[in-house]
Amino acid sequence: MKILHIGTFPYPSPQGSQVYVRSILLGLARLGHQVELLCYGHGVGSTEVEEALGIKIHRVPTIFGYNNMRAGPDFTKPVLDAWMGWMLRKLRPDVIHVHNYEAPLVAVLGKLLTKHLLCVPIVYSAHNTMQEELPTYFKGTLTRRAMKHFGTILDNAIPRLAAQSLVLREESVAMLRSLGCSNVSAVTPGIDPNEFLELSKLRSSKPKGMEYGQWVVYAGNPDAYQNIEVLMAAMNELPEVGLVMVSASDTTEWTRDKGDVLRIHTTNFTDVQHVIANSDLAVIPRMACAGFPMKLLNYLALECVTLVSEGSMVDLPGVVSFSNGNVKELVALLSELLKDDQRRNHLAKRAKLGVLRDCTHRAQAEKMVEIYSNLLKT
Repeated sequence: MKILHIGTFPYPSPQGSQVYVRSILLGLARLGHQVELLCYGHGVGSTEVEEALGIKIHRVPTIFGYNNMRAGPDFTKPVLDAWMGWMLRKLRPDVIHVHNYEAPLVAVLGKLLTKHLLCVPIVYSAHNTMQEELPTYFKGTLTRRAMKHFGTILDNAIPRLAAQSLVLREESVAMLRSLGCSNVSAVTPGIDPNEFLELSKLRSSKPKGMEYGQWVVYAGNPDAYQNIEVLMAAMNELPEVGLVMVSASDTTEWTRDKGDVLRIHTTNFTDVQHVIANSDLAVIPRMACAGFPMKLLNYLALECVTLVSEGSMVDLPGVVSFSNGNVKELVALLSELLKDDQRRNHLAKRAKLGVLRDCTHRAQAEKMVEIYSNLLKT
């Protein structure tokens, strides 16, 4: 099967959407399918694994020196997206799998420009909803309110362009159906166990700055929709506990009034693993997440028990839920787990076993292939 993924983003990148798409590409290629990706012209990191597996990456030319790695709207992206639609004319996939909100429009544009794509089914992966995310990129009450309204319009239009919609967790199925999508399936993302180093090796030495004390980790992008302010407020109540923030982006906008913040700026996954493996707990404070917090799988695979806001909750071993924005509850859970080594270690062992059993590239790819095959039959 020839499968084309379209992502209106830089690639590769340690950000959640790109990590998720990469997991699908690798899984499908290892099952023997012909896999291609249409994306922006820039990225951070190597694509050696993709090249070794024969994955073709089609890139729009880099214009105006554009190299933005962050999510969110800007004036250059529509030009790049239109260019992607023009490039799509020359590709001949059996299935087009689109990600986020601009990619479905790219696919529709490509279909309008050439006849041979008209009967090619579109599969849409819902990473988010615009009513929850779009306002976070703007300031001002009226502007944010207008963007939420516009986001709601997009939510009720874009997903319906696809023949099949996918969500990344069961909890989001009802949400997408409420937007008018009748054909919705949940496919949990996966990891490649071979990309993770042995815990004993990672824990043989502490990262610089983490040699002493207990540490809570946040590893991911620091954008406003992540609700990091909730984490910071909780950590202010626990000044004796260190907070380590690992990101490919600048995290200095987020500070705490009391206690240490260790900032590690890196795109090296080995460095990220080293920090997570030596942390005592992880926190995902995001209050609204229609997709899947990809960082969660890394935390769990490295035996790091994770406290997750109910808006991002995924029912996996090693995950402890707390109410959206409830700082007091988060503080209580952090304190309780940091004091109870036995319970924390028990949850950590279950976390790793659960991810390696149920959340792998292969398991994810096999479910995708079944969905693609059923679409092609109908």
